[in-house]
Amino acid sequence: DMHNQAGIAHNGGLVPLLKLLDSKNGSLQHNAAFALYGLADNEDNVADFIRVGGVQKLQDGEFIVQATKDCVAKTLKRLEEKIHGRVLNHLLYLMRVAEKGVQRRVALALAHLCSPDDQRTIFIDGGGLELLLGLLGSTNPKQQLDGAVALFKLANKATTLSSVDAAPPSPTPQVYLGDQFVNNATLSDVTFLVEGRRFYAHRICLLASSDAFRAMFDGGYREKDARDIEIPNIRWEVFELMMRFDEFCAFNLSSL
Repeated sequence: DMHNQAGIAHNGGLVPLLKLLDSKNGSLQHNAAFALYGLADNEDNVADFIRVGGVQKLQDGEFIVQATKDCVAKTLKRLEEKIHGRVLNHLLYLMRVAEKGVQRRVALALAHLCSPDDQRTIFIDGGGLELLLGLLGSTNPKQQLDGAVALFKLANKATTLSSVDAAPPSPTPQVYLGDQFVNNATLSDVTFLVEGRRFYAHRICLLASSDAFRAMFDGGYREKDARDIEIPNIRWEVFELMMRFDEFCAFNLSSL
């Protein structure tokens, strides 16, 4: 019942169940996933799920049988449906006062699970965007990738929301590229070199969507007029996601 669900989570039952998702025994893995699905039914457990990294564990897991994959997808959907009201308020509180690791887990989870209508509250007013951007500067490749994927997810939600909004157009100039032009040599006027691979980009999009690139191209940096720019100390996968975030989605905070 609901009291037992809350009691299991409150007494530390989530972490052992999440660890069982790493099992190579398909039956054991599925039983753990099914138990987690049951615990996710109680909104009192949602914050604990996120606090211990449960959302990332469910997203990153390698599951043996299709039934387990389906169960995990339903668990994530169940958690998503509960991110509102007092649950969301508690998560916002954790994002302000918890230790840095928990703050980041909350921001990552909310990027994937929150309603587009709550993005401004969470990521602008609540400081979630700063936490995600901070992950891009991490020396941990997994944290970099998690941050980039979360930002890309946010950008997709923002563009989906803006496409159905009836709000008047922003006076801020914006440039949007179709997906077919991202990392495409057609009309590209600048190339980034990352881990020996080339990413074809467009200065006009980067100038419109990124303060960092605006400073690079408009300031006194040597890259200002360069055609080929080497970007060290970042994985290709992270850089590619970041560039798709900048070029394809042209993410503008004022649209949130």
